[in-house]
Amino acid sequence: MKTYRILSIDAWRECDGYVWNAWYDAGDIDADAIHWNARKLLKYFRDNGFLTEQSAGKCAIDDDQYNIVIVKRSTRRPLFAIEYGVDN
Repeated sequence: MKTYRILSIDAWRECDGYVWNAWYDAGDIDADAIHWNARKLLKYFRDNGFLTEQSAGKCAIDDDQYNIVIVKRSTRRPLFAIEYGVDN
């Protein structure tokens, strides 16, 4: 079964957004997850302890063409990423 790494992201605020300062291996996810819709993906992250139940409605998904990034909706701060671009 093919998997991709889940990264926990430490990001710094800059004037026009955030820059990834460091990222840490937080686990793996089935490769099919990159095709899931946002609701299913966020539910997976809550169900598996990456996000709390209180995060419901407060997170969004961005795709930078290398990572699917889970961000805090209000600030766009990156929280986690699925690193799928290593195959491209």
